[in-house]
Amino acid sequence: MNNVTELLNADWIWLGTEAVPPHQYVCFRKTIKLETIPDTAIFDISVDSDFILTINEVEIGRGQFSDYPQEKTFSRFDVISHLREGENFIAILAYYRGEDFSDHRAGEAGLIASLRLDDLVVSSNNIWKCAPHPGFASGPMPKVTGQQGFTTKFDARNDIDWASEKLNDNDWLFAETKASGTKGFWKKITPRPVPVLDFHPAIDAEIVTQGVFIRKTPDAESTAEIMQNDALITKGAFAPFLKEAFASFTKEGASASLQQTPLFSHHADGAPIVATLKPINEYDGAYFIVDLGREEVGLISFTLDAPAGTLIEFGHGEHLVDGRVRIHLGGRNFADSYICRDGENSYTLPFRRIGGRYIEVHVSNFTTPVAIKYFGLRPLTLPNLTTCEFSASDTMLNEIHKMSIHTLKCCMHEHYEDTPWREQSLYAFDSRNQALYGYYAFGNYDFAAASFDLLGRGIRDDGLLELCAPAKVSVTIPIFSLVWITELAEHWMHSGESTLFNKFKNQIQTMFDIIFARFDSGSQLYLGPLKNAVNWHFYEWVPGLDGYDPDTPEGRLDAPYNLFLHEAIASYAQMLVWSGNESEAESLTMRNRELGENIDKCFWNDDEQCLNTFLSEDKKYGTHQLTQALALSEGVLSAEHEKTLISGLNDPKLVKMTLSSMLYLQKALSGKNDAELFEIIHDNWSLMVKAGATTCWETIDGDAAFDTAGSLCHAWSALPVYYHHSTILGIKPLSPGFKTFEVKPYVGPLTHAKGEVMTPYGKISVEWTKTENGIDLSVDAPNECARRTS
Repeated sequence: MNNVTELLNADWIWLGTEAVPPHQYVCFRKTIKLETIPDTAIFDISVDSDFILTINEVEIGRGQFSDYPQEKTFSRFDVISHLREGENFIAILAYYRGEDFSDHRAGEAGLIASLRLDDLVVSSNNIWKCAPHPGFASGPMPKVTGQQGFTTKFDARNDIDWASEKLNDNDWLFAETKASGTKGFWKKITPRPVPVLDFHPAIDAEIVTQGVFIRKTPDAESTAEIMQNDALITKGAFAPFLKEAFASFTKEGASASLQQTPLFSHHADGAPIVATLKPINEYDGAYFIVDLGREEVGLISFTLDAPAGTLIEFGHGEHLVDGRVRIHLGGRNFADSYICRDGENSYTLPFRRIGGRYIEVHVSNFTTPVAIKYFGLRPLTLPNLTTCEFSASDTMLNEIHKMSIHTLKCCMHEHYEDTPWREQSLYAFDSRNQALYGYYAFGNYDFAAASFDLLGRGIRDDGLLELCAPAKVSVTIPIFSLVWITELAEHWMHSGESTLFNKFKNQIQTMFDIIFARFDSGSQLYLGPLKNAVNWHFYEWVPGLDGYDPDTPEGRLDAPYNLFLHEAIASYAQMLVWSGNESEAESLTMRNRELGENIDKCFWNDDEQCLNTFLSEDKKYGTHQLTQALALSEGVLSAEHEKTLISGLNDPKLVKMTLSSMLYLQKALSGKNDAELFEIIHDNWSLMVKAGATTCWETIDGDAAFDTAGSLCHAWSALPVYYHHSTILGIKPLSPGFKTFEVKPYVGPLTHAKGEVMTPYGKISVEWTKTENGIDLSVDAPNECARRTS
């Protein structure tokens, strides 16, 4: 996939207008005539910001990789099976986002494409036809969130069949070519580093409640706010109200006895149930709520028959505890709108993935019945994910594992995502957890490398990384830059690949040079970057560590910052050793040893028998479980202090750590207090399973967190996957790529466990059974991987 010569010879093109608004949809078309079918047909395409490609009315693929506008990536498709002799119609719907978000760095609107047919190349140029899509509202719109982009409004009365062979495009404009490198964009183009996502058929969905609504704020700014303020009058699922607004829930031609069948329950013949909504004059419209069955990620899709002008407003979310979906929440707008043309309307939200379980639909402005044939989701998933097996004698453990695996999958698309519902953003802290857990679930080394590369390229002038990538964000979190260094080392250890270190070594050294310059000679510790408007000193979501203290004194020394720094230094030193730079590693290791000793000396409080979190003008304060777990996992404590903390890590005086950083609790207690560790993990995650969760929550408070905006699908919380494989099965690499590894299972209350881990050379499989004489252990590994038993 390295041959990009043809694409580089193509032109970047776009609609020929002086000012390009953000949130613009443009259709492109090109007709080619073939005397014979070629032996090969390869289509390469790159767009800022996204695309859907069709040939002869068949969708070939969709989805631009989340890249930087200076260094674009292209997607490649083998299209030979879609060509025919005679005329062939290439049609592309392109989308330009045009503003910075946490999951997107704004570039310049442009499309580049080439179709290589044996010796013939058809490239994008100024004779391609193009036109703005009249159905989509373009320009600034209310944003879903500050992370995710714009909401969408579509008017099907203005729709055009842009992919149709029959469409007359004689009046369309010729595209305008763009100079490569304009404003620093498009300097480089490379293959996309992760596969194009799989786009699946619509999944089953079920109505869980329905009723009518009265519109309270028709002039509110966003569709989400309008919907959230609608007064819902719930009639219950399939209540007597069916005779009024929902005239029938019958399969076409079926008997009335099917009237209480769930609305979108699919049958063996694939035919859905049809719901017919009749207008009711005393109300403003009817509503219903769809349950997808579990947390899903993809594109909202529906099919319905309606009179022209019918307004379909649809919002999505994860929560239903309020009796409605949380559509408008703290300024967030999880809703889009669609105006129907007369007759059948089939629509799929084209470019913005949604994450959630529930879809709330408000139908209004209709004077004749509306027949709902389907309302639900078409999933988008990362292809070629092979899940490593795990099972144990504890059935709850197995349910926790399934939930955690599904969480990881929901948060992996173009890159790692923190949550598919609220943000879909790539963070170093989140991705470190996701990748480490994913190595044991999937062996997803290439995918992890692509995410880490995106993060590394977001380096700022002050030596810190952007908060998210690829993005420009107003603040960053200093420790996330440190965690990025750690995740590079963990990637090398598990994948055996040094590519990331080789690429970023000089950058890492520069980052450390800046960090080490803030040395506090009195304490022999390090001051974090200046506490100001662009540096958010967040450690985790608990009081005192969330970085929101307005009275933070300048010059305060933070134990967590120094402990995360200790971890990053050790990670860098380890990578230097693996790369053959032992002398550089030795000096760093000496520095780190002194740092660890000074952390213990400066932050230990004899009266409280733990480490304090902060030190300011000789005053120590703050008692946080995270601080203790970090110190234990980093091995910086004296033997006496370590013993004290191991037995007192659950002391009520400590502010409990959150799920996001529970990895450090595992590292702190593994091999030292395994029974307590097992209980903590089991209790926290079984609470979610018992509550009916299908994915892991952002915090243990679930939906109540963050003023009822707590995510119920957050992959930084999928720790059980790592715990089950690395501790219950006991599989851990001892050298890069599992060239050497150990198997030291923790049995605890279990009687049996089995599973596997994917290495670069194949799977290591482990099975053990508790017997009267100990455990009966079986280990199978690739020839390239040597088990160390001492």
